[in-house]
Parts: sequence; C-alpha cells; structure tokens
Amino acid sequence: MPVTWQQAVRKTSALLAPRRPTSPSNDALAKISEQAARLLTDLVAFVDMHCGNVAHLYRTDGNSSEVEELYLAFHRHLTTSTATFVNLRVFSPHAITSTIKKVVPHPPTRLSMRTLLVAVPINPGL
Repeated sequence: MPVTWQQAVRKTSALLAPRRPTSPSNDALAKISEQAARLLTDLVAFVDMHCGNVAHLYRTDGNSSEVEELYLAFHRHLTTSTATFVNLRVFSPHAITSTIKKVVPHPPTRLSMRTLLVAVPINPGL
C-alpha cells in the first residue's frame, strides 16, 4: 500500500527518539526540511513501487540531463508547499536514484521507504 507523505511524517515522528546517528547517511537525512522530506518520499516510494526489478539501482548513474532536470524540479518544488512530482514515469529508474543520491549524498546501501521513515526527522530549513 502506498504511503502518503502525511503518514510518513506521522510514522517518522512517532519512531524517532533522541539517539546518535548510526551512519553518515542519517546525518544528511536529519538535516532536510519537511517539504524536502515529502518530495524525497515521493521519489523513494516511486522507486519502491515501480523499480524493484531494475538491477544496480543505486550503483548505476542515470542520464545526466534527466538527473539534472529532476534535481532542478526537486529544488523548484521546495518553494511550493503543495508541489509534488507530476509524472516520474518519464524518467529512468537510474535517473531517479541518481537524483536521490544528489539530495542525500550518502544514502543507505538500499534506500527504501522503511529506512526513510526511520531516518528522516522533520526539521524546518534545508
């Protein structure tokens, strides 16, 4: 069942307890804003739901022009509180995961909704 960003925020808030980060990726995830977390959740949820059969998702770089377009869209959407990605199907799975890696420079080995829910506290300011 797809997770909405409201559910992700609710679960994330409930799961987080003050503790030391276990990896550098948690530090990067902990610093993103609520809007960035919602947009990142959209990207990761899409990968979880539609790209499970693609080999080497996070190890293979996507087409640089697609990655740049999606990365710019991500940053454009940060200024609009209701923005979501319109159609991620036009981007290759590797372009989406490469964009995730640009947003979170050191993601866990296989970033999924589960690791995102545990690692992303909702803080103001990106």
